[in-house]
Amino acid sequence: MAHQNSSIEVNAIEPQSGTTLTIGNSGQDVVVNADSIKNNVLKDAGGNALFTSNGSGTLSGVNAGFGGPDALVSTESPSNVANVTFTLGAYKEYHFEFFEIKPVATGETALTFQCSTDGSTFGPANSLTTTCIRVFHNEADNNTLLDYNAGRDLQSSADFLRFDGGIGVGTQIGCAAGYLHLFNPSSTTHYKNFTMTSTARQSTSAFYTFELRNTGYWAVTAALTHMRFKMQTGNISSGTIKMYGIK
Repeated sequence: MAHQNSSIEVNAIEPQSGTTLTIGNSGQDVVVNADSIKNNVLKDAGGNALFTSNGSGTLSGVNAGFGGPDALVSTESPSNVANVTFTLGAYKEYHFEFFEIKPVATGETALTFQCSTDGSTFGPANSLTTTCIRVFHNEADNNTLLDYNAGRDLQSSADFLRFDGGIGVGTQIGCAAGYLHLFNPSSTTHYKNFTMTSTARQSTSAFYTFELRNTGYWAVTAALTHMRFKMQTGNISSGTIKMYGIK
């Protein structure tokens, strides 16, 4: 006997034994008439986690065989912090995106970055060789520039590298945005290449819009395990940094 338009209302549906609840027979489609299915862990038939959510939409443990060619690995929204550090893994490329990065400092400063091979030392062991092109234009339309900028090209320096040309603060609040690509940081054979592009609004005696294009490499064959971002001066006030892993 078939019953139409029936409903079953229960507090929980559980398997009679074990931990696997089977709905429908093999070869059948299971249709769920709902706006969403809420679950913090999604597993395949073998019990392997495809992804885990923290309950707020941030995913971790994303299976390399799941989804498209890239995956959002981590999102950070710093609020008056000294630095933000990301843990790197085995993706062939890491793509960082920056949105509305603002400093706490009362004077002009820049966001900077550096990698580590152990998660604690950011600098001396990780020699950077870079080249940097700078473009700027002021709001008064009477001062422009396009040049190779040695002041922001660290040339095999162990220091943190500037991500932007300087972020203005004050009455007209400035911020920085852009992206950074890091290639195959887990390699234990080759040097680690990167490329980045940023834009920021700088406040000195006049307001300038800066764009930096920087490329280079870390002259180390050890795997890079962490990427750190911090301001040249003071804390990071606010903004968003997203890290994607690309297969």
